[in-house]
Amino acid sequence: MHISVRDTIRPGASPVGRTVILNSAGSATISAASLVSVSDNCCIGAITSGTPAQANVVFGCTNVGTNTVQVTVNDCNGNSVVVPVQVIVVDTTAPVLTITNPTPRVVFLDAQCSASLSSAQLVGSNDACGAVVLTPANHFFNGSNCNDTVRVTITGRDLNQNSSSIVVPVIVRDTISPVANFVPQNVSVGECDAVVIFDNPTASDNCGSVVVTQTGGLASGSSFPVGVTNNTFVLTDICGNTRTVSFTVTVNDFVNSFVPTNYVVCSLDSSILLSSYRDWE
Repeated sequence: MHISVRDTIRPGASPVGRTVILNSAGSATISAASLVSVSDNCCIGAITSGTPAQANVVFGCTNVGTNTVQVTVNDCNGNSVVVPVQVIVVDTTAPVLTITNPTPRVVFLDAQCSASLSSAQLVGSNDACGAVVLTPANHFFNGSNCNDTVRVTITGRDLNQNSSSIVVPVIVRDTISPVANFVPQNVSVGECDAVVIFDNPTASDNCGSVVVTQTGGLASGSSFPVGVTNNTFVLTDICGNTRTVSFTVTVNDFVNSFVPTNYVVCSLDSSILLSSYRDWE
C-alpha cells in the first residue's frame, strides 16, 4: 500500500505594523520577516515581498507616510499566504546648511544707504529628500549697521518640515563720502586785520547727518592777518567717511614808503561779510 502524506494547510500570519526612519541618505531597509508574525503546522519557509520576491523591503523619500507592503509567507511544503502590512516611513533628518565663501561676507551701502543680500547668497543647503526653503528670503541693511558685524540667522526647512538654522556674520560698510552743498568763496580784502564773517560749509550724505568741523584757519568773526589764511573744514558722516573742503581769506597790505604819516591804512573796526557762495564738487 502506498500512502501519500500532504500538507495543504497554509501558514498562519498576522501583520506587525512598523515605523521606519530614513537615514541621512534618505533610505531605510527592513526585512519582510520583521513585518509579520507567523506560525505553521509543519515549518516556515521563505518570507518575501515584492516582485521579484525579495527578503528585504527598501524605502526612500518618496515613501514618506503610510505604505502598504504585501508580504508573502511560505511554509516548507509550498503553501503560502499574502499579508498586507502597513509601514509608516518617517524622515527626521534636518537639512544641512553651510556658509558660502567669502566669510565673513561684506556688503556695501548704496546711494540710498541701503543694501540687501538673499539667504541663498549667504548659505548653501543640502537635503536627501529634495529642496530646502530658506527663510527669511532676504536680509536688509542700512546706516544703523555701518561698520558693524551683523549676525543674521537663516533657517532651512525641507519638504518633510525638518529644519535647521545657522548664523552668518555680515560686515556692513559705507564708503560714500559726504557731499558739500555750500562752501564760502575765496575772498580778498584790502584792510589789514579785517574782520571776516562767513557761514560754515554745509553738507549732505547718503546715510543722514554730517558733522562739520573746522580744522584750519580762523573762525567766522575773527580778525584776519595780512596774507592768505586757508580755512579748512572736515565733513564727517555717521559712518566715519570724510571730505575736506576749504576757502581762502586774503588780506592785502597797502602800506608803502610814499604814504603820508598821518594816513590811516588799517581800519581796526572794518568787517567783511561773505554772502556769496559757490557749489563745491
